[in-house]
Amino acid sequence: MLVVIALGDSAIVQREQPLNSHALRQCIQHAAQCIAEIANQHQVILLHGNGPAIGLLTLMNGNCADLNTGTADVLGAQTRAMIGFLLEQALRNQLPQKSFCSMTHLTLVDTNDPAMMQPTRYIGPLYNRVQAQLIQEQNPDWVLQQTGILYRRMVPAPAPGEVLEMETLKHLVAADNMFVICGCGGGLPVRKSPDNHLHGVEAMVDRDETAALIARTLNANALLMLSSIDAVVDKPGHPQARPIRSIDIQRLESLGFNDTAMAPKVKAASGYLSNEPPGNHQSCESKPADQSARGRRRFCAIGNLHNAASVLSGEAGTRISASASSSSESAEIVYY
Repeated sequence: MLVVIALGDSAIVQREQPLNSHALRQCIQHAAQCIAEIANQHQVILLHGNGPAIGLLTLMNGNCADLNTGTADVLGAQTRAMIGFLLEQALRNQLPQKSFCSMTHLTLVDTNDPAMMQPTRYIGPLYNRVQAQLIQEQNPDWVLQQTGILYRRMVPAPAPGEVLEMETLKHLVAADNMFVICGCGGGLPVRKSPDNHLHGVEAMVDRDETAALIARTLNANALLMLSSIDAVVDKPGHPQARPIRSIDIQRLESLGFNDTAMAPKVKAASGYLSNEPPGNHQSCESKPADQSARGRRRFCAIGNLHNAASVLSGEAGTRISASASSSSESAEIVYY
């Protein structure tokens, strides 16, 4: 099977962990071990987060007064190299029989996207009030959001329009033994000028939405969104919230995740499963990736990186299927 995996920032470094290179290496080593369980049996395209590394690089740059590389797109490219290097090392050690391609992909965005006017994504480290005032003076166009007594930079998150390396990805997945690492969240955001030249955009493209775009375009069998959450719950923040084992996309959208951290994942699942014939999905057999496997029904799953293989098989996490042809036929929600 062809499996596209979106690896969240929280799956790489937990909030309570120190922000340093040693901790980053340890977390990436663990992530590689979890993903290798899937890659031993299936072909994988991996998109990883870069939030922790952006914070680390921002701190490093902040200690050098003459270094001015703090634009979001350039920091994204730098962190792609940092995490991609560590991740490919760890994965090669786990999967010596695999061929690897680690690539930086550019994602075309629309600068007229309304999201460009509403920064919603945190980037970089937390600052105290004095630091925030100094940074705002040095970067008057930055948007700093106060959270409690601390501040953090925010950037817009436009929708991914086109992955410019999509044709390259098609050629790479034609080789069944190839493991492809696509880094830097949802890709390095770029725009096209009237003369058709590319220019970087200070924004952050959502990793899950780009993963869904890649998975749908390549007709992948499964889209996995792995982070630190064990499963989707039916009532976020409610004391009686229950973890969901399986659900169709129509019911998932009706649960009201619009203003929660789950919203981008629900949107990604919807985009990936659109136009997919309805039906229940069976657990994935442990077979090598092959072309015939791509004819199976697609499914999406959300879960914890620690249980990656079980999330793929349906034994953990939340399995999301395409909706039935009518609301009256919508499948029941299955809880744990």
